[in-house]
Amino acid sequence: MAPKSYDSPSFYGWEQCTTQTFLNGTNQKGYGGYDGDIKENDLIELIINCEISKIKLINHRSTKRYQIPIDASKSPFPWKLSVNIVNINDCVRINQVKIWRTDEERLHPDCIQQVNTGRGGKLGIWGGISGRGATEARIFNENMNGSVYCEVLSNELKRSMNKFQDKARLIFQQDLAPWHTSHIVTTKMKQMKLNVLDWPAKSSDLNPIEMAWSILDKKKLMATPIYNKATLRQRLEAEWKDLGIELCRSLVDSMLERVEKCLRAKGGHFT
Repeated sequence: MAPKSYDSPSFYGWEQCTTQTFLNGTNQKGYGGYDGDIKENDLIELIINCEISKIKLINHRSTKRYQIPIDASKSPFPWKLSVNIVNINDCVRINQVKIWRTDEERLHPDCIQQVNTGRGGKLGIWGGISGRGATEARIFNENMNGSVYCEVLSNELKRSMNKFQDKARLIFQQDLAPWHTSHIVTTKMKQMKLNVLDWPAKSSDLNPIEMAWSILDKKKLMATPIYNKATLRQRLEAEWKDLGIELCRSLVDSMLERVEKCLRAKGGHFT
């Protein structure tokens, strides 16, 4: 029979152990396959062995997430500097407007919302948040790559860092996007003597700036329809400046809770 519970961070439920894996395990232990005579303790041991083997293959991310220091989460300085892509079509699609009209008013100019079909266009925005407010933002048309990112580090990030008197305490955090780990970027970071926090991949639930992007997308950018790139750029610039110190501070302050939840989840997802 299957065990009902087991106090071990390596145990995630016996049903995850496939029949073939189970039979292989019984053969390795000398049972010659399941014949109905295996004791419950033996079954528990076999299942846990299966789960541990699986974790070794897929749980590198959880292992790294588990090592994030709680002390680092208490820093009031920049936690997340990131790139977000805003698509015009997304803005138009979300901002659908309902109009109350009669059938005769169907083609009246006041009852028609003109939209652009096709791909529309998109802009990228780079920005960061800290306990003392947002960094400068960079809005760009081109695709992000190592060279463009180096320009961002040399310009927007450097100017933002110069606003802090105690720059030595700054902790620079970024995800593992390809351009973040390229040779040209890592060399640039060493030249700038950035204190880069080791960060696990695919950890959006740990990144407070993801909430800032969500607020920007849903509550601000989508307030009224956007039909062209010029309007999108203007809206991005205005809304980024309007993020405010209080909002940024609250997002940074949430890091302690995020790290604690991650630790309780043994490195797994918690949102």
